[in-house]
Amino acid sequence: MDAKIKYFGIFAVSAIGIYLLFGIFTGLIENPFFRVGGMIEKTIWDYAFLFIFSLLFGIIVSLLIYNNEIKKAHKKSGAAAICGSASAFLAITCPFCNLLIFSLLGISGSFAIFAPYRLELRIISIALMLIAIYFSFSSIRNIKKEKNAK
Repeated sequence: MDAKIKYFGIFAVSAIGIYLLFGIFTGLIENPFFRVGGMIEKTIWDYAFLFIFSLLFGIIVSLLIYNNEIKKAHKKSGAAAICGSASAFLAITCPFCNLLIFSLLGISGSFAIFAPYRLELRIISIALMLIAIYFSFSSIRNIKKEKNAK
């Protein structure tokens, strides 16, 4: 029972942490440090995507820590999680609100490149996170098969 509490705690801390981190830096959570004004109105879908991504991120972090503790790290799950997190950060809110995109590409570049493809980036990031979860579970399943075979 202690292991379940431990991994649920890891899940909760990482999910809440990434929700706050991405929410603050992308302007979805109003704060006095990053005041960004959006040219595109923030919708419920922006908050829903951030919430779903945070849950998936928490699951992946707890699974990766569990896999690391049983000495069966899976490189594919870590790579998929990193790519999914990066694409989620780019797709969370409007390109003008995301200071990283805006500072790299400017207003015309951010709206020309990222604005039309926000939905696709969100789908890709969720798919990558689900792939990372699948790889993590498959490595756990392989460990259990090896233990049962002995």
